[in-house]
Amino acid sequence: MDDASALLTRIRDALMQIDDADRAGTPGDEDTARERREALLDDLVGAVDVLDKLLSEGGALPGAWSRRSTKQAVTYAAVTPDVSDVCQTHAGAKLGPMVVQGVEDATNAGVYHCRWCSNAFNRQQQAVLARHPNEDELYGFHEACAGDFALNYLPIVVTVRPDRSAQVTGPPNTSVTVLIED
Repeated sequence: MDDASALLTRIRDALMQIDDADRAGTPGDEDTARERREALLDDLVGAVDVLDKLLSEGGALPGAWSRRSTKQAVTYAAVTPDVSDVCQTHAGAKLGPMVVQGVEDATNAGVYHCRWCSNAFNRQQQAVLARHPNEDELYGFHEACAGDFALNYLPIVVTVRPDRSAQVTGPPNTSVTVLIED
């Protein structure tokens, strides 16, 4: 048999018959029920093997698999959020997975290198100070680096409206393909 659609139908029928037999139990002769189940499983394995060989050799897909999709692929690019909306520098604000402790002189706070860019803080330069909730270590960020760090941790959110328009927000340079069905 080299008709992929017929093989797929045979596989689906065998699965349904096995499922029906399992749900119905095995009234009567248990040896006969076991032989019937084994025969159904053998048929299923045989059909899967033939379909696998057919498709591996470049045969046509079953009709149910080869129908054209009615989906429209629409690509939306994420808009780079304004850093001021993402990076709040007051104590208690979220900075990605961290919590802002405040802004102060980097040297006085005991931070010497920016956590994001690894560059040193200049003398008397202000640092955005933050720490992970479960850690004691204090991290310092240049103000611009704090914004970049925060952007890096933005979740990608796709909003699809009833009018089929979509909006994507997330880290800079993020693009998402949204498939909308007809």
